[in-house]
Amino acid sequence: MTSRVELRRGQYHDSVALMRVSRDISDLPGIHTALVAMATELNLAVMADMGFDHTAAAGAAPDDLIIAVDAADEDALAAAWEAVASALAPPPTRSTGAF
Repeated sequence: MTSRVELRRGQYHDSVALMRVSRDISDLPGIHTALVAMATELNLAVMADMGFDHTAAAGAAPDDLIIAVDAADEDALAAAWEAVASALAPPPTRSTGAF
């Protein structure tokens, strides 16, 4: 098994959207547990209860994003990280320019 915890400072996302991302990542093949959440005290406690290394979130603030994934192998972990990146990417902007 392999795991990764990443703290992204100042990257706020809606909590409901992050719960969906966590669920979707958890459903990927080879993923044991996943948490994508804002770094609130409650979510940091949940992360620790899930067995993730809490030292990676040292100094986290509630407006920081935490991503924690435990996977069967490096390929599953990479797929999870790609799925997180895709889920959190800003929507494409539409051009409103005149022709």
